Amino acid sequence: MIKSCSAYHQKTSYARYALKDQVLDWDHPPDLYKTYPVKNRIPLPKVDTLPKADLWHLVQDRSKKKLDPDFDLNFFSQIFLLSYSITARIRYPGHDFYYRTVPSAGALYPSEIYLCTYPIGNTEPGLYHYGIRSQRLTPLRLSDLRDFVATASGIRNYQGLAATFFITGNFFRSAWKYRARAYRYVLLDSGHLVENILLALKSTSVAFTIHYNFKDHELEHLIGLDHKRESCLACIHCWGKEIPSGDGEKNPASLSPEIIGACRVSSHEMIYREIVEIHEAGIKLPGFSSIQVPMIQKIGVSPGEWIQFSVPEKRIRKANYSQAVLYRRSRRNFTKKILSRDTFGNLLSLLFSQFEADLPKTQEFSFPICIGFLAGNIEGWRPGFYLLDLENRKTGLVRPGVFTENMASVCLEQNWLGNAAVHFLFLTNLEAIDRMWGGGYRYTMITSGKLGQMIYLGATALGIGCCGIGALYDDEAKALLGLNKESRLLYLVASGPVRSVEYFD
Repeated sequence: MIKSCSAYHQKTSYARYALKDQVLDWDHPPDLYKTYPVKNRIPLPKVDTLPKADLWHLVQDRSKKKLDPDFDLNFFSQIFLLSYSITARIRYPGHDFYYRTVPSAGALYPSEIYLCTYPIGNTEPGLYHYGIRSQRLTPLRLSDLRDFVATASGIRNYQGLAATFFITGNFFRSAWKYRARAYRYVLLDSGHLVENILLALKSTSVAFTIHYNFKDHELEHLIGLDHKRESCLACIHCWGKEIPSGDGEKNPASLSPEIIGACRVSSHEMIYREIVEIHEAGIKLPGFSSIQVPMIQKIGVSPGEWIQFSVPEKRIRKANYSQAVLYRRSRRNFTKKILSRDTFGNLLSLLFSQFEADLPKTQEFSFPICIGFLAGNIEGWRPGFYLLDLENRKTGLVRPGVFTENMASVCLEQNWLGNAAVHFLFLTNLEAIDRMWGGGYRYTMITSGKLGQMIYLGATALGIGCCGIGALYDDEAKALLGLNKESRLLYLVASGPVRSVEYFD
C-alpha cells in the first residue's frame, strides 16, 4: 500500500536494468478530447485583441487589481485562449497533430478545465466544461453553486467570489503510455496549465487566489468525476465586488451516470493501483510543521559561496507575453552555440521574479522545491552544478564540471540534451515533503510544472529553445548531482540556442 510520496516515487522509478520496451495498445489509445452527451453547448466568442504586455513586466506586476470586470463570455474566452487552446496543426501520414499552449508528456494532454460562474458575473451561474477542440462551454449544472464551492475549498468570506477554474487530471490518458509512473506527468502537466491560467488572469488585472488544499471528494461530486479515473488537482478563484450570499445550492445532486462516464477515455482502460493510492494519500493535507526549513537546506548539497544576482541591463525580447504563449513549442534541436550572458540572466531574472510573485498566493504551504541548474555553454559562467537561493536572489556553484552530457545519458539516453546550454533542475527532499505535508506531493510536482512552464515562455520570448524532461533514471540522477538519499530530481527543463525559431510578425 503506497501511503507516501517517497514510496510512490521509488516504486515508479526507472532503472537501466529494469526498464523494458513497453508495447503500447495502438488499437485503443485514449481520446484526447473530453466530450459530454449534453446539448445546448455555448460557443465562445472570437478574441480579437490580445494583451501586448511584456512577460517580465507581467510577472513583476504588483498593481492594484480590478474588482469590477465583466466576467462575461468575452472575458472567459480570452482566458481560455491564453491558457489552453490549440495553436497549430501539423499533418502526418494518416493523422494530424495539434499543438497546444502547454507542453505535455507524450503529447497526451491529461488536463481538463471546468468553470464555475456565480451571480456576481454576467454569465449564467453554473458549472461548465471547457471544450478545447470545439471552443464551447458545456453546461453541467445551471444553479448558484457559490456556497458549496466555498465550503469545499475552505473559504469563509466568499461574498466577492466571482468565478472558479477547476483543473483536473485524467489518469489513463498518461497511464496508457507511462503506466503507474503517469501520475508524475499528470501533475507536471497540471502545473503547466495552472501557470498559464494565472498569467492570463494577471493580464486582465483580475484578483485571484489559487488553492491546492480542498475537499477532494466534494469537488469530484460537484464536477461529476470518477475519482479513480480523474480528479481535481487545483482550483483558482477569481474575485470581484462583494455581494451578499443568496439561496445557493448547499447539497447539489449527483450528476447522471452518462456525465460521470465521460471520465472513461478508452474502451480498454486500466486503473493503476499505485496512482489511486498515492492520490488518495494526498486527499487531506495535515497541518504542516511549525518549523519550515527551506528545501535548499535539505537536499544534501550546498555551494561553497553565494554570489548576488544582478539583473541584466540588456533586455532581449522577440515576442511579447501573448505571442510567447501562442507560439510556445518544445524545441529540442539544440546547437553548441554559446548562450549569451544577458539571455541567460533574463531567464534567471524571470525565475526569481516568479518565486516572489507566488509567495503571497501560496501561504497554505512553504515553497516545496529547490531550483538548480547545470551550466554547460553559457557566456561568463563556469560549467558546473549551481543552486539558486530564490529568497535572497543569489547563485552558488556546488561543483564545477561539464555535466550536461552525463545528464543526457541519465535522461534515458536522450543525447540531444547534451547540446543544450543549460539544464534547469527542480529538486526536493521527498521524506521532508512527507513529514511536513503528508499529501504535499501534488503541490510539489505542480509547482515544478508551473516553473517549468515559465521557462518555456521565457525561452520563447527570448528566441531560444526549450524542452522539459520528466523521464530519467531517478537513482542515477541523484548520484550524478550528489543528493542525499531522501532527495530526487523531479523535473528537468533544458534550454539554449537552437537551429531555427520562427516568430509572429
